[in-house]
Amino acid sequence: MRFEFKSADGFSFLEAFLEPGEDGTGRRWDGVRTKTRLSNLRVLFDYEVDSIHPDLLGLICLNLFFPYMRSEVEFPMPVSQRLQDAFRLPRFTQEKELVFRNVSADVPEYSGTRIANSFGGGFDSTAIRQMFPEAYVIHEGKIRDGEIVPSHTVNVVDELGDDNGRVVYSNSRNITESGGWPTWPCCTNTSLLMATDLDIGTIFIGQHLGSTYLLQGTRFWDRSRARRWHGSTGNCWQSAFEAVGIPLISPVAGMTDLQTMALSRKFFARDEVVCCYRANGRECHECPKCFRRDLMRSLLSEDVSIDWDRYDNQRVHRNVELRPLRYAYTYATMLMAAPERMPQWLLDRLHDIEPVQTAWTMKLFTQCFEDIPRPWRELVEERVSASVESMTPAEIAELRAFDQTLGLHG
Repeated sequence: MRFEFKSADGFSFLEAFLEPGEDGTGRRWDGVRTKTRLSNLRVLFDYEVDSIHPDLLGLICLNLFFPYMRSEVEFPMPVSQRLQDAFRLPRFTQEKELVFRNVSADVPEYSGTRIANSFGGGFDSTAIRQMFPEAYVIHEGKIRDGEIVPSHTVNVVDELGDDNGRVVYSNSRNITESGGWPTWPCCTNTSLLMATDLDIGTIFIGQHLGSTYLLQGTRFWDRSRARRWHGSTGNCWQSAFEAVGIPLISPVAGMTDLQTMALSRKFFARDEVVCCYRANGRECHECPKCFRRDLMRSLLSEDVSIDWDRYDNQRVHRNVELRPLRYAYTYATMLMAAPERMPQWLLDRLHDIEPVQTAWTMKLFTQCFEDIPRPWRELVEERVSASVESMTPAEIAELRAFDQTLGLHG
């Protein structure tokens, strides 16, 4: 695969060109690994760069098109050996062994001093706003079929002003037939695009404990052991970012979204938190995502009244009936702390889910700091530890033993 990049007149364009042996098909890099096909090889951003480091541009190319590359890749400008080495980690090479055609020893290592908050608008990235108010907020607005997709988060970021945040519109979520980003690090592409101009030295993402240490909330995953094939951070993509000088850090990796919701109360009260965009850019109050959000709200705020009848539908039912149950700790916490606040149709579908025994779902798993590279570790540990109480040994033991997959395959 070969790439070209140009930036002018308020826009940046990245275009991919398929080469012999490439047909534009691949598997999305997410938990499900669904098959996808490219429908658009040209990605636009409504931001014109003054300068962009070659390795950061290379990361954007890889974030967007890695699933569809076959054996070789040529970037818009030569990249460093550091980027090539980062994609020779065992977790990447078990997928494919890519040859970077234009590697140069003259590419200096990237570095910056500021923090970017790659802002999705939900509780996780909003909790980062609470703990790191100095972080520059960058949100990707969605373009579909040439039209801007409504999103209340765009309004939230626009109101911050250019000195504190920026919305960058892009069609990157719609370059495949099925829609959605091809890899999860695509959420950082707008931050990578602006990083050189803004002196960004690290990108913060809202990836909570359920996604980092609990494999979508189903069972514990020891990232420290995974370093053997995922690199220094325990995640191959984050290790690649670190290798080229712009660490990709989740300050909320050691807490569940129950805790990030608790940290976001101030912003929720100001109508600055959005978790679903199905109703013209706002919450639909009918889908599984809205359902779990309201379930957590009912747990954290006794005075909240939820219309559970809106969620008594087949889509929510199917989601709750799946086994292993995704983010089961939410339901297990409700069963322990407030089963009386759940509707009977939900309780009937949770008969096999055991309540949690300790308060670990509302505490901090401090091992998360071991996966943060220096010099950012000290700052993150100081801010996060001041905001959330740490787990006790008994709570850590229950977290490590958490497993919703037991007995499903035997």
